[in-house]
Amino acid sequence: MTERTSFENNWALAGDGYYDFDFNIAAVVAAFLHLTLNAKARWGLRLLNAKQGCLRLLLNMHDFLYLSEFVLRIKSQAQTAILVCSNLAVQISKLSINLTWQECKLETSYRKRVSHHASNLSQACRVKLIANYSKNGVQRQPRIRTPDTSLPKPGALTTQPSRL
Repeated sequence: MTERTSFENNWALAGDGYYDFDFNIAAVVAAFLHLTLNAKARWGLRLLNAKQGCLRLLLNMHDFLYLSEFVLRIKSQAQTAILVCSNLAVQISKLSINLTWQECKLETSYRKRVSHHASNLSQACRVKLIANYSKNGVQRQPRIRTPDTSLPKPGALTTQPSRL
C-alpha cells in the first residue's frame, strides 16, 4: 500500500477502502466545500465547526457520485449562464451602438435647430435694426441749408455810431 498524503487522508472513503484522488476529483470536492460554506453563510446551515475540521468530511462512493453529478449539473448551468451572459453582452452592445447612433442623430438635429434659430434671430435683429434706423434716420437727418435761405447780412451785425 502506498503512503497517503494529508490531503488523501482527509478525503479517504469511509469503509470502502482507499481511493487515489486526482485533480478533477479535488476540483469537485473543492466546489462542494465552496458551495457548502456559501450555504452556511447564506442560509445559516450548521456545519462542523473549524475546531472539528471541515476537511474531515467522510465521503462514501454514493456521496461521491452524487457530488460528481451535482458538480456536472453546476458546470452545465455555468455553461448555460456563460451563453446567456455572452448573448446578453451582444444585445447590450447592439443597444449601446443603437443608442449612440440615436444620440448622434439627435445631437445633429439639435445643432441644426440651434444654428437655424441663431441665424433667424440674427436676421430678425438685422431687419429690426434696419427698420429702426430708416425710421429714425429720416427724423434725425441733418438739414442741408439751401442757397435760397437768407443768411443774416454782415453789416447788420456791426455797430453804428450813435448820433448825438
